Amino acid sequence: MERAKTIYPDRKEPSHQWRPICLRWGPDGLLYTTLGYWLTVIDPKTLNSQAFDETSLIAIGADGHIYYAKGARLFRMKCKGA
Repeated sequence: MERAKTIYPDRKEPSHQWRPICLRWGPDGLLYTTLGYWLTVIDPKTLNSQAFDETSLIAIGADGHIYYAKGARLFRMKCKGA
């Protein structure tokens, strides 16, 4: 490990006990994850992160968008640098 950073320091309860964390590299070189049940984008160069929405599953489409669900609703978000 070269560097580490705590993304959600206030979370004390474990997350993703029954479902693994999704980790996906976007076409923009950023890491998209469901860490803490949030769609979180992490810049691997700076380790800066930004949380967008609550979700536990994500997919990156060939069109450069992130797809995620909340209940029965499907959402689409453009990758930040795409």
